Amino acid sequence: MLYATQHYRREMESIWELVNQLPEGQDKVVMSQLWHFGKTPASPTPEEFPALVAHGFIVEQLADGKLVWRPNPPSLKEFWRVGITVSNAHGYLLQPQRAFQVNLQADIYLHSSVQSWAEPLPQQWIVATSKTEHSPRDLDTKKVTVKLVA
Repeated sequence: MLYATQHYRREMESIWELVNQLPEGQDKVVMSQLWHFGKTPASPTPEEFPALVAHGFIVEQLADGKLVWRPNPPSLKEFWRVGITVSNAHGYLLQPQRAFQVNLQADIYLHSSVQSWAEPLPQQWIVATSKTEHSPRDLDTKKVTVKLVA
């Protein structure tokens, strides 16, 4: 579990660094495509995500004797949740380094907590839902907001 968490963290940090190094303009296009890719259930295609292909985020790989397009790294589909924010005023923006690290830590914690429902949330996490009462089953279908408390 620890190795998988460290690997996931390194992948996310690598994606953040690569996007951060893109020239202005290209970064917006890549972030837009990362945002949409993260919400797309289908396999990626170069026609749908040309900027991701151009910058090596989606690559062609041999699988079962066929060439298929896959995200590189595999966790690319989750990056939009922790690394990108969208606003009407500024469009797609890369999270600042500090905010990204906080989001990434919360994401890792929440994923590890889902695997172990027996562990209670520590007191520094506040989970707010749109309902006053809920069960773990409700959390799958309701929007959950997690806020860090200092």
